[in-house]
Amino acid sequence: MKARSELPDLATLREYCGQPIPSDSDSTIKQEIRPGLWVYAAGQRYMLRPTRWKILGEPLTAEEIAKRINNRPLLQLLAQREEVMQQICIRAAAGDEDAIHMFVSSARGVINALESIEKAQPQKLRAIAETSIDWPVLLSRNPQDIEHARNHVFRLKVGSKAATPRRPGQKIDPRGFWTKLADTGFHACQDNKALVPALEAHCLGTKPERKDRQFFGTKMKANYYYVSPNDCIVITDWEKNCLSLSLPVTEDNRKQWWTAVKHWVLEYWCGYPPGYQEALRQIRNDKEEEWRRRNMAIDRLEQAFRDLFGLRKTSSSTVTA
Repeated sequence: MKARSELPDLATLREYCGQPIPSDSDSTIKQEIRPGLWVYAAGQRYMLRPTRWKILGEPLTAEEIAKRINNRPLLQLLAQREEVMQQICIRAAAGDEDAIHMFVSSARGVINALESIEKAQPQKLRAIAETSIDWPVLLSRNPQDIEHARNHVFRLKVGSKAATPRRPGQKIDPRGFWTKLADTGFHACQDNKALVPALEAHCLGTKPERKDRQFFGTKMKANYYYVSPNDCIVITDWEKNCLSLSLPVTEDNRKQWWTAVKHWVLEYWCGYPPGYQEALRQIRNDKEEEWRRRNMAIDRLEQAFRDLFGLRKTSSSTVTA
């Protein structure tokens, strides 16, 4: 059974991957309503990008499940979930004890629900588990709980067919700074394979403006689609190129994947300075010029990217960024 779905509307995409443009920004969002006649936006304006910087009991019968499925797009559901969970997380981080309890109980409820889903759809859940790099389980210091969680992970063969495989005896640390960054970039590029077409569907009939986006020393070409007076969809070439990326990642397609991940991290570092400063801190070498340290960071990231997929090591191939 497949949930009814439809193309996400512009409001859903704005909520999911829209970036509010400050009201005092010099940027102008405009729309050509007929040749030579442009309308400028009023009110809050948004830039929409594919790349973003988010309790069940016993399983229901097939008939009961069918009755409860609505036609809201999954992206809309995801955006609503993230808005709620982010607010709970913020309150928990501020010290609200009720929010902390709610966050923990929500996580526990979702994990318990997975076991119910496994009873209802064992083959489909296992197929997803096999391609997932890890799996949520509940743990305590009780040895039986630990054994149950371990057996659960092995029963589902978690990670056995993952794009970035996890296996016994593996030496890479998934929580290491560079490995985690490379893995995040890889999955962001994977997400673009779904998000780019969803955004492009709203660009039909709109002629794009071709512009450069500058990230450190790298220029990235992008199409700007003014799809409404308040909404501008921006799709860079590297995001568009994600559509042609194939799996699994091998030496044959590694260069294409790495190019996308590298562009992602340059945008990430420019858009999130604390992440960039942490990367430089990981490199150390404070006496070196910043551009050299940045290139060292890119080299470290490229090696971590190779390690994720078990590709052969390579000598340093620094490229100015």
